[in-house]
Amino acid sequence: MRALEEGLALREAGQLLAALPLLQKATEEEAGNAEAWYWFAVTQDSLGMESTAVHCYREALRLGCTRTAEAHAYLASSLQKTWNAAGGYGHIQRALAAQPGSALFHFIHGNILADMRRWKEAEAAYRTALGIDPAQGIVWHRLGQLLGASGRQHEAWEAYQTAYRHGDGF
Repeated sequence: MRALEEGLALREAGQLLAALPLLQKATEEEAGNAEAWYWFAVTQDSLGMESTAVHCYREALRLGCTRTAEAHAYLASSLQKTWNAAGGYGHIQRALAAQPGSALFHFIHGNILADMRRWKEAEAAYRTALGIDPAQGIVWHRLGQLLGASGRQHEAWEAYQTAYRHGDGF
């Protein structure tokens, strides 16, 4: 448990690279600790290591981690970022069923739908996210990309301007 506690303390301090080996050690020392697997996955994900995070999220879910909705959403996002949006679809559906008021989950849902070329549904998911939290610049930006790709240039421009005013978001 010590490796997990130390790894989480380093994460909290923003030292993700230093936390990573400790969180990995926690999963090795306590292979049945769902929370260790979850935090190891989230840390990998935060460092852009989505392909290795996928296995860890699955293990955390298999073991019954307490952050089930988040694990499903982040697994869905990691799958989408590793060119498997369809594989993430069921996971984001589970996350949204548990937390329908999460702007982040609707954003991830929109990204997955966009990658699956389900444009109208993706737009609706982004707009739902913005209805929950209109200050998310990244969502406005993705909406602008989607609108621009569909030939709705004026709406895309407005979305980009709004994105600029709100910054990066999430």
